[in-house]
Amino acid sequence: MGVKVINMTKEKYMSHQESNYEEPEEELTATSDPFEIPTWVKIVISFIALILIVVCICLATQYVYDPKNAASPNNLGLNSIFLFSITAVILIWIPWQRLGIKIPKFGGIEFGEIAA
Repeated sequence: MGVKVINMTKEKYMSHQESNYEEPEEELTATSDPFEIPTWVKIVISFIALILIVVCICLATQYVYDPKNAASPNNLGLNSIFLFSITAVILIWIPWQRLGIKIPKFGGIEFGEIAA
């Protein structure tokens, strides 16, 4: 007799849950669709970053050969510029859509706004 009471309570509870069930809302399209950075954006960012990398290497080389007349790379902040440029080139050319990773926002940059 105790088993029947438990089964009846479960049935009432389940019907209560089923009657109050709500469908989950659909995800926003910006976060559910894979995002691909346009090729022209990749080329422009790569071009700017490669120019900065070359400038950093030239200034560092100039300092190595003539430290008395050239500015120190440390004083110019070349290490930060160099690392930022290399990181930009690497991140921009990673095929995020093939990896299945969806990145709608990186820091303060919304990729959906760049593509639009």
